[in-house]
Amino acid sequence: MTTAAESELFTISDPEPPDPVLAEAEALQPHVIVLFGATGDLARRKLLPGLLRLSQSGLLPEYRIIGTSLEEMDEVEFHEFALKACREFARQDIVEDHWPEFQPRLHYVSQAHGPTALSGAVARAESGLNGRTRRLHYLSIPPSAAHAVVTTLGEADLVERSRIIMEKPFGTDRRPDPGHFADICAALRADG
Repeated sequence: MTTAAESELFTISDPEPPDPVLAEAEALQPHVIVLFGATGDLARRKLLPGLLRLSQSGLLPEYRIIGTSLEEMDEVEFHEFALKACREFARQDIVEDHWPEFQPRLHYVSQAHGPTALSGAVARAESGLNGRTRRLHYLSIPPSAAHAVVTTLGEADLVERSRIIMEKPFGTDRRPDPGHFADICAALRADG
């Protein structure tokens, strides 16, 4: 039997699951969060500070975060980037109190190294987690890059046990480009 507090537990990959039994089981599953566009403005201002806050509040299951972008940087540089972002945009007490626990869970791989490097980074992150790991791919990228990222996920064999969050709308004006959306849907179907 679950307590009221346990029934409110959720994961960032499924904030309000329809079935409480499934919600409890999924809430306990570890997650690898792959943050595409990890060095962009949205990640700097919102996503990294938000993930730090979710971790500090206990609302994330066991997790690892893999940042990836076109920027060529190593993991130490990414940690410095993330710490600076969190110091600028998160509450100071959260950063100072929780950063030592959060930082070792952050990893980075440049997209320039290709699908094999991304796949290896996810495999290493999953090996440090217990249980059946879920994958959450957060696409904080321009809409024009979505097709390439989804294709990369297929090439890296990272579709299984995955969910994708696409941050930005498709198109550049009020009239959506049905061809672009259809290409992305076709890539998703082909990859999984």
